[in-house]
Parts: sequence; C-alpha cells; structure tokens
Amino acid sequence: MMRRFVTSSPRLGPSRQSQSQSQAQEEDGRNSSQSELSLISVISESGGEMRSLSRASSMSTSSMSLDSVASMATTASDTGEMASDVDSSGAEDTVQGAGSVLNAEDELKRSLQGLQDFFKFRKLESSTESQKYADKKQLHKGMANCQKCGQTIKFDSESRGNLKKHYKTKHPGMVKALEAAMSLNKFKARVGPKSNKACRQLTLKEATQKPNVWSQEAAQQAYVGWFAESLKPLCDTDDEATWTFLKTLKPEFKVPCRKTLTNRLNKYSLQVKNEVIACLDKVEHVATTADSWSSHRRAFLGSTVHWIDPVTLQRKSATLACRELTESQTGEMLARNLHEIFTDHNIADKITGCTTDNGRNYISAFEQFAGDPTIKPQLTEEEEDDQNDQEMAPNASIRDVAGLLDERTAEERNETLLPRHFKCSAHTINLLSTVDVAEVPDWNKGPRAVFRKPGSKAQALWNLQNRSPVWAGKMKAATGGRRLKTHVATRWNSYYDSMKCLVKLVLDKQEVRTAINKILSVQGLGLFDSKDTEVIKEYLQVMTPVAICLDRMQSDTAAYMGNLLPDLMLLRQRLETVKNSNLRYAGNLVEYLLEQDDHRHGFYKRRQAIRLRRPVVGHATDATAPSQHALEESIKHSAINWARTREHVVKREHFPEGHRETWIKLFIRYNTALPSSAAAERLFSTAGNILRPKRSSLTASNFEQLVLLKGNSRMFKAALKEDLKKGPDTHQDQE
Repeated sequence: MMRRFVTSSPRLGPSRQSQSQSQAQEEDGRNSSQSELSLISVISESGGEMRSLSRASSMSTSSMSLDSVASMATTASDTGEMASDVDSSGAEDTVQGAGSVLNAEDELKRSLQGLQDFFKFRKLESSTESQKYADKKQLHKGMANCQKCGQTIKFDSESRGNLKKHYKTKHPGMVKALEAAMSLNKFKARVGPKSNKACRQLTLKEATQKPNVWSQEAAQQAYVGWFAESLKPLCDTDDEATWTFLKTLKPEFKVPCRKTLTNRLNKYSLQVKNEVIACLDKVEHVATTADSWSSHRRAFLGSTVHWIDPVTLQRKSATLACRELTESQTGEMLARNLHEIFTDHNIADKITGCTTDNGRNYISAFEQFAGDPTIKPQLTEEEEDDQNDQEMAPNASIRDVAGLLDERTAEERNETLLPRHFKCSAHTINLLSTVDVAEVPDWNKGPRAVFRKPGSKAQALWNLQNRSPVWAGKMKAATGGRRLKTHVATRWNSYYDSMKCLVKLVLDKQEVRTAINKILSVQGLGLFDSKDTEVIKEYLQVMTPVAICLDRMQSDTAAYMGNLLPDLMLLRQRLETVKNSNLRYAGNLVEYLLEQDDHRHGFYKRRQAIRLRRPVVGHATDATAPSQHALEESIKHSAINWARTREHVVKREHFPEGHRETWIKLFIRYNTALPSSAAAERLFSTAGNILRPKRSSLTASNFEQLVLLKGNSRMFKAALKEDLKKGPDTHQDQE
C-alpha cells in the first residue's frame, strides 16, 4: 500500500477563530474545492480502488489554490484535526523541499544515485516512524540487488552500511571502486534533534567527573611512561616511522627527541629514588638481597630492599641499585659497594639481614665485614639443646623483649660495615635437588644406576631440539605444536619442570612416544621404553615435595623467615611419606635425601648449611608460671583459629589480644628478612630485557636508571601523576 502527498512549502494555516467566522463562506466554496481535495488520496496496489485519506479541512475562501489546500491538510494533520487512515503494509512519504513531490520509493532510489553499476533498486519494504528523532521523521526500508552476484541486500534511508558490507565480504576487489562512487553521492543519514525518550538525568559520577580533554603535557607524560615501562630503546623516539605514526594519530602532539626523553627519565629516576628513601625512613626494620650478574662482558651488582608495612602487615619491596662493577669481585670490593648502597639510602642501621647466594666471595665479604653482638655464635644441635635446658630454668619466665631489639650502641653500629648475612635457602634446596641427587648410589652413580639411562635419553632429546631447527620442527609437529621445556642450570626447579613436561607431552602418550622414538632412531639415539617412563615418574614423585618447598621459599610476598623452619619440617615429613610408598626404583633416592649417618650428607647436611638464627630472649622474675602457661595457651588458640581460616595473608587480628602491639613488633623484627635471594634474580631478569645486544653500549648511569624505573614501577607512576597535577614540566622539548 502506498500513499502520495502533494505538498508545498510550509505555511501557517488559519486559526480556529478564523475558521468559525468563515464557516458560511466555506459552505459556498465547498463545491469548488471538492475537486482539489480529491487529489489527496490513496491508491490501492492490489485493486487500484480509491479511498479517502482525510476529511475536508476548513478553508477561508472558495478560491484557495492547490498549494493552500495541501498546506491546510498538513496543518490539520499536525493538530489532530486530520486523521490518517494508514494501511499496515503501506509506507509514508517525507517532505524533501519546497514544492517538491517525493515519495518513499523515490527517496530510497535517491540514496542509490551513482551506484547503478553496483546495485539495482528492487522494492520498498516498509516505512515507519523513526524512534531516533523527536519530530517523527519516516524511516524507509527497502531492498536492492547486487549487479555482480544478484544477491538481495536490505538497506534503509538512514544507512547504506549493509551495501558496503556486502562488497567487503563478497567482492573485496571492488570495495575501493564502491567507496569512490559513494563519495560522489553525498547521501547522509538524516540528522535531527534527539528524542525526549533519550534524555535522562546524569548520575553523580557523570556530573562530577572532569571532561576528558586532550592535554599536550599528559600525552608526553604517557609517552615517557611508555618507554620506561615497555623497556623500549630511547633511539626509537627519533625514528621516522615513530614520528609518522604519532603525527597521524595526533598531529598536535610534540614528539620529544631523544635528549628530552633522556632528561625526563633522569628526572623521574631521581624522584623515584627519593620516594624510596622517604618510604624507608618511615619503617624501623628492612631486609635486603644482593647478587651479581654479568652480560655482554659487563658485570653488575644488584640489590633490593624489603619491609613489612606496620599497618597492613603486607610485605613491600623496592629496587635499590643495579651498579656496574669494574673491578674483580672480591669479598672486600663487594662489601664496599654494598655498604655504599645501604648508606646512600639511609638504611645501614635498619637492616635485619642481607640474603645472598652461597657464592664464596659473598660469604667471605660478610665473614670479614659483618658483625652483630646480639647474635650468638652458631652452635651445633647438641650444644643448642644443652644451652636451652640451662636457659629455661624452673623459675625463669618470658618478659617483654621490645626493649632488647635495638641494644647495639651507636659506636657498635658504626663499626659494623655490613648487616647480618643469610644464605639463600632456595639456592641450598636447589643444590639438594641437583648436586646431591647426581651423587646417589644406584640411582645416578654405580653400575646399577637406574636413572642414568632415562636421564641420558632425555638430555639427548633436549639437545637435539635445541641444536637442530629441522628436528625441532619435527618434534614440535609430533607433540601437537608444543615445544619441550629444557632445563637451565641457573634456574631453580628447571630440571624438575623439564622432566614433568617430558612425561606430559611424550611419555604418557603412546602415539607421541612412538613418533619421538622414530626421530631418535634416525639420529642413532636411545629410545624410550616403559621402564624409562616408570623411573622418571618415580623421580617426579620423590622430587615434588622438594619443588613445592623451593617455590614457597622464593615467593616475593608470602615468604617470611618464620616460615623457613616449618617448610623444612614439612619437606622432611613429605619425603618420609614418599619413602613409605611402594617405590620400585627410587627407594635409594629417598633414603639418600633423608640419610643422617656420620657423614651427614643429603637433607641433613643441607639443612645445617642454612644458617638459622633465633631471637635473644631475656629473663625476668616479674612473671609467674601460670602467666606463662596462659600465654602459651593464648598463642596456641590463635594459631588454631588462624589455621581454620585457611588464609595466606597475615592480619593484625591473628595475633593474641594481650600485648598485641608487642607481638606485631616482634613479628616484623624477626620476619622482615627473606629466606631467599630470588628477588635479586628477578631484578636481573628485568636488566636482561634492557641490556640487549643492540643496547649493550648503554652507559652505566642510564642503564641503572632504567632498571630503577622498571623495578619501582608503582612509585614511577605515582611520580608521573604528581607531576601532571603540578602543571607543565620544567624541561623544554628539544625537537
């Protein structure tokens, strides 16, 4: 069904008062205007019969023109005096200018002008009121046929997106030609005032938030942060491709040159260092880690600092330095540089302990230059038991030890060049899982070593993957697109992880193992059999407790010195449990790890190598045995409640209510130190991403600044925000 309006330029119609006054004249002119009103009609598509669209409107004169009649009909329709009898399948027309006659079909055809080589108009489907606009404009929907494939595509009078999408998916080679043709036809979707339905009251957040306005300074701050966080080479800022890309995104953006970028990074590295010093001034006890690293024929000394927040009891950390070393790494040289780093950050007398690896040069440095009068000499287990019996006399009791935490005099602190030393327990456990395991009789040594052949076959497979790209590709295809993990001597747990990956990807799958054996047979290497699979699985069963303990020790947030002894006890218990299981091949391995004979090797030897320190507790006579018993019960009750919560985060309410603040101080004092130096290893992972082959000529100062910004990322971002609040940067862009 289709209706046709004959319209003219809009004019104001007569008022109701004028219509009532001229009613007599309307009766006289009714006959003369009847022919004009008959032009407003609806032509039925099916039968062609005529139906009246509206009743007669009031007219002032009998000689009104055709344009006046149409204008009156439009006004009456707007005021509700003309009722539209709209067919459900019909489509309405829209006014397209003064005195023009344009129906819905013509409007849709006009949107296809210039596109005759691409589409052919088919038909008009419907015409409805658009809900997008308040003036109730009409939305015409139609269909067109593609001239290339004949497919029918739907489109409407407000968008030609479907037409363009059809050519992108079906005829991508002609998309550019279609876009060029559409650019000649300046067809645009209708615009108009938004409907009142879309209006709503702003939320409080929308009303109070500042508008997102682009700022030159904010953009340059983000640019500096992008280089520091993503570890990009500073020379990229002068690259022509970088300039082209940024100018395309935002022509107004002033790209900082390399010198400007370097100056800003130097400025922020100094701000970050000062922020670290300010944070450390607020805490009483800190701990540090240190380690050495070399790359591209350059050696570096790295150090990190850790502390426990006295309010939240959460562990926090920061990067202190990554200093280049130009001398031989003797104990004296390491001690001098560490002392300079600690003094530079004002923490020389706050450090509860410094954790390093078991390298001989670090042990020598702390043996010669470290001292702590509050720590007793390391005793044997029997001597410690005897001393404990003497200390805990029948009339002895525990008193408040908060005053004993800092008994060293200023003179004694100045004489101590380095703080107390802790050997890395994770490094020690790693030696247990690698060096000690390699020495087990009838496992890795001796004529009946059961693990020697499976271990040799696995090593040969890893070597083949790492040395030959051709065979590496074939092995990757055999394992379903996965590469085998290979162990690294300097990475803890890597051998265990590599064996675990081998079992999961190869040995547990018969088809994959057959394909891998074919590759090994071509190379003349040993083939894996069912016995090898059983031996490696028993190795993983035995070493799983060791790997779990090692992962707990090298945690950067949940590792405390107070966890070290419980972790070692749990490791021993789990090894005992594995020993009592039905092991066919790995029985000697477990026994060796747990052996405690006169030689004291294996687990017992490694445990003794970890230097455990216990706090010094004084004696007093002001407490009684019942009070001591009550204290023990309170601690036991708190520990049981903590275990029931299964929480891994330490909170203040976990401590006994009586003297809670004192207990928290003791906790911070003796748990600030770390049992592992893994934090320094992570620092060197970041340094390795910066000092790449093409950046190996970075100066020592610039390299250390980049490491500090990345290691103290949280403080660096805070400095960027603070600078942005203060206003434009003082540095002038040099382009």
